[in-house]
Amino acid sequence: MKSLIQELKEKFDEGVEKPPVKSNNKKLIKEEYNSLKLMMEEKLAAEPQLRSSPPSENLFSPVEQLQGEIQDKDKIIEGLTIGLTKLKNQVSIAEKEKSDILEGLKKSKWLENKVALTAKKLYEDKVKSIVNENVDSKLIPVLTDVARRKQGNQQLTLAGWLKIPENRYLFQVNEDYSHWG
Repeated sequence: MKSLIQELKEKFDEGVEKPPVKSNNKKLIKEEYNSLKLMMEEKLAAEPQLRSSPPSENLFSPVEQLQGEIQDKDKIIEGLTIGLTKLKNQVSIAEKEKSDILEGLKKSKWLENKVALTAKKLYEDKVKSIVNENVDSKLIPVLTDVARRKQGNQQLTLAGWLKIPENRYLFQVNEDYSHWG
């Protein structure tokens, strides 16, 4: 036959092993204490020989020890909660920094595209000015010879013909002449 203390301890251990449903641990401990107290009173009423024995001061020492352990675990949980809050703040800061970096990346891509377009425009303008200055020279025949050598015996469409850089220059010269003419 189990002693009353062993039964109470087992009952309390069962309650401790269950995850707390309520967020207030002190309230949970009080409810468990009242439940144990009620169970003890029922045992005392059912077994009169227990009532006649002198009360022991050690009767509640295991309960007090468990309450101390629960308080220690509550402190650990509180520390973990604080750590979790700090981590959430760090994640929030990292997400903000990521957003700032992505925004900077977008701006740099825009600037890169703008620089590339400007450089292309300057290059094309320079080529046009060179071609325009040298239209009367032997530049057009040289470009034509180079383009024909690159083309070889291939029959090209206009798009294929324009893939040869010299042909693009010739096309541009022709277009410029059509505007001047």
